[in-house]
Amino acid sequence: MLLCRPSSGVNPAVDALLLQNNNFSNVFMLNEGLPELRGLYMEGNGLGSMLPPNFFAGFMPKLEHIHLPKNKMGGPLPEMST
Repeated sequence: MLLCRPSSGVNPAVDALLLQNNNFSNVFMLNEGLPELRGLYMEGNGLGSMLPPNFFAGFMPKLEHIHLPKNKMGGPLPEMST
């Protein structure tokens, strides 16, 4: 589910991604990122890889909330800002 809000651009800004319990096994990367994203909720997906070093700061610079329980990830989380 995408939660969007109006923006000054052509497309609405994606405010939150709710992707719980979808059986994702890998972290996905976007070419252009989600610069307005404030919440990422991916509980119970079986994610097993480490997040890339620039996952938050490079692709989601305004992220405020992240929810990743019930996954199989290891290692530290990347820096939230540059």
